[in-house]
Parts: sequence; structure tokens; C-alpha cells
Amino acid sequence: MTSKPERSLASKDKATSHRGFLTKSDAYRIFQTLGQMKGLVSEPRHVYALVMARKKLQPLAEAVEEMVKPPERIQQYEMQRQVLCKESAVKDASGNPKISPEQHFIIDPIKQVEFNDKLSELHTIYKEDLENYQNAAMAINVFLSGDSEVTDLPKIPLSALKNNISMEQMEALFPLLESEVHG
Repeated sequence: MTSKPERSLASKDKATSHRGFLTKSDAYRIFQTLGQMKGLVSEPRHVYALVMARKKLQPLAEAVEEMVKPPERIQQYEMQRQVLCKESAVKDASGNPKISPEQHFIIDPIKQVEFNDKLSELHTIYKEDLENYQNAAMAINVFLSGDSEVTDLPKIPLSALKNNISMEQMEALFPLLESEVHG
């Protein structure tokens, strides 16, 4: 049996909503990616364009970050769940918990029943908090799927990017990129 070590609200949505506007989720993803662009664009005017785009996206990003911040009780629950998972996990030669390729703790079969009981007890203690957090997560996802109000993001030519940009970064920045067709 396995148990996941971390939870994430991040999701990968389509690049634009049904009307062709950037979704709030994609605007946030662009903001995050722009923060990782150090050294991937060298020409000052293109760096400036990316900085301007990041500044336009910053208010939305700050709002999203505030929304996804788990309440204190959920942080307490998660900390206790992590401790339980680590205590119940199979250990490697160094005494560290083993993690599956799917990023779950591998629970020791000998400790499985006790682990399940303690996890169930933890869920009972935090039941209302978990339900509220799940409802908040659904509301956040609805919010993120809506069209962003961010407009007029500066564009940069595809050739401004260095060759070591990852596919994920390129995908996130796609709305900012202009292809150059030479005829």
C-alpha cells in the first residue's frame, strides 16, 4: 500500500478558455514560468517584455497564491499525516522512508492495519476541515478555469529564446511567443 507524500492543487488546463482568452490558470502558469526564465532570453528588449508581462500578471498570481494557501488546521493535518506515513513506511538501508515511482510512501505491510487505523482517526479529527478545504479547492478550480482579465501581454519572437528552454516552459509561454515566418 502507498500513501502520497505531498498534495498539490496545481492542474494542467488547456492554454485558453473556450472563447480564446487566457484562463486564470494559464495566466498564473505564465507568471510562474517567467520567474524561471533567468538566462533563457538575453536581448534587453525581450527581457524587458517578459518583465512587463510578469508585472501585469503579478496581481492575479498574488491572489491565486493567497487562495491556495492551506489553512492552519490543514497544515497541522498534513504535518501529522506526513509523520504517520514516514513512521509506517518501509525504510531503505539508510533508514529513510521508501517512495514509490508514483511519489507515494511505501507502507510496511506489517504496519498497514495500524497505519490505516491511525489515518482513519486523523481523518475523523480533521473531517470538517478536510471537507471545507476540499470545497475551497473546488471553488479555486472554478475560479482558475475562468477567463483572466489580463490583456495586452507583450509578445517576443520565438528566436529570442535560447535553445535550452524546456518544452514545459515553451508551452507555458506560448501565448507570449510570435513565430517568425520567413518567405
